[in-house]
Amino acid sequence: MPALELYPTLYGDTFIAQDFVVPSNAPWPERAWGINLGYIVKTINSTVIFRAEMENDKQKLKKLGYAWDSLFGKWVKELLPALRLYKAKFGNCDIPSWWVVPTNDASWPKALRGYHLGKQVVQIRRTGRRNAAVADVLTELGALGFKFNAFESTFVDRVLPALEVYVKIYGDTHVPQGFIVPSESTWPQPSWGTKLGHIVHKIRIHHPHAQHVELYRERLKKIGFVWSIYKSSAATKRDIVDPSLEVYKEINGEGAEISRNFVVPADDSRYPDIAKRFELGAWLTQYNKRTIGLLPFQTHDDTKKTVLMDNKVRRPRTERNLSPHVEQYWKDVLLCSFQVYAKLHGSCKDMVGSFVVPHEKPYPQSAWGLNLGLRLRHIRHGIRYANESAKYKDELENLGVLLDGDAVMLESNIGKHASKEGGFDEDKSLNNEDYSDDEDFGEDISDAGINEGNTAHIN
Repeated sequence: MPALELYPTLYGDTFIAQDFVVPSNAPWPERAWGINLGYIVKTINSTVIFRAEMENDKQKLKKLGYAWDSLFGKWVKELLPALRLYKAKFGNCDIPSWWVVPTNDASWPKALRGYHLGKQVVQIRRTGRRNAAVADVLTELGALGFKFNAFESTFVDRVLPALEVYVKIYGDTHVPQGFIVPSESTWPQPSWGTKLGHIVHKIRIHHPHAQHVELYRERLKKIGFVWSIYKSSAATKRDIVDPSLEVYKEINGEGAEISRNFVVPADDSRYPDIAKRFELGAWLTQYNKRTIGLLPFQTHDDTKKTVLMDNKVRRPRTERNLSPHVEQYWKDVLLCSFQVYAKLHGSCKDMVGSFVVPHEKPYPQSAWGLNLGLRLRHIRHGIRYANESAKYKDELENLGVLLDGDAVMLESNIGKHASKEGGFDEDKSLNNEDYSDDEDFGEDISDAGINEGNTAHIN
């Protein structure tokens, strides 16, 4: 036992090679000199020899970091040490399913290099905390902050810390739906690039994972989180839009036009408090578009009782300026990742559709784990990011993101998928911006075995 206690102090890990023999010198205890410690460890894990003695020191061996199957079970030999190192490096246990311990990184023990940590995390989440094998490591997983639900992990590691910083900076939790956490030192690094506004909106409309948010209701209360705002377009128009329009006209003149990018200033006391940082220009653009073609007696909120004109007049949509939040996400996360890829590989022309941004520099941390290959396919096919692609067309062509023929498809899809860059979707509520959950809650949530408990709505 004294030799087992000393080994991690001298070597920094608990991976004792099978041929390791205790040196015959200090600081090793003299009684242990010459003992084939590696062989003894192997024997402990393959036979019943020393089992009774080991049982008495089981907790001490665990604290020293030994991960023998005989101590914990099958998950511990590699999973726990890998999780500890991963969290030490990246600050969380939110591990993508594809992630493998680098084989050429000397900071990882040799025994762990090439270990498919992401797949093991998926498996342990699917197995669930009630499984006997998992029960052996519940205490250790809890100490690491490991969450069996991938959404809960993302919520705790990214969303809550970002919300707390948001409140300190802006004074409330009225996060605009297009708000994306900046990649700046003011904000927690794990939160960089998180679509905070979209996630907060999902929380307020009873997202399917509401039961996990419910666990942190008290923490949300402490920061003054408001659960219900902007419930209907009529209420939004009455309480926010109309009063804000009056103020805007008083300041800029009765005939002044409001640009689509106009956001109510947070520091202008002339506007209502509830309207702070409200995306007034975007809301009005969408509202005006949706009311085109209504019969004289119809209103936006009365469409369920009446029938819209079959040949509804639609204005052609043209390229428009990007909202600040959308442009920030595009430049700091997507475009920056394409630039890094092109620098490393010469071009994005041959990027595979399954390429995922690795958790390493020079890629921006806010993009780590992002399925960049999927975004590239969306851009080339005009499925998403039409406005961004139009604005940055020349640079995307130089990077090899857009190829010959993509430009034609791009022109035909401007407007058709214009809302997909993060603005309003014409088929959704005026208060609901269209973002893909796979960018907010991690690419691998669907593979993470999120099946514990039943959905509980927040009231």
